[in-house]
Amino acid sequence: MEDRAFLRQVRQGQVVYVNGACERPMAGNAGPGTRHRWSASFRSYGTRLVAEIWYDALLTDGPVGIHEVRRFRDLIPF
Repeated sequence: MEDRAFLRQVRQGQVVYVNGACERPMAGNAGPGTRHRWSASFRSYGTRLVAEIWYDALLTDGPVGIHEVRRFRDLIPF
């Protein structure tokens, strides 16, 4: 989320969904972090941008980073 070009696309409404994996330290644990899968969806309400982010336990040793980006143009109209 530190990529300015990507954030610009999110703010312009081009990106609607992202998921990936990260390592997050557990509270009180001095050892290595626990791998988590995260997902984020983005919605605009006028000039406001709302992001909904949730985490799930990731049971695989998949790579840390962004795994999938869905853009508005990828959505199939119903």
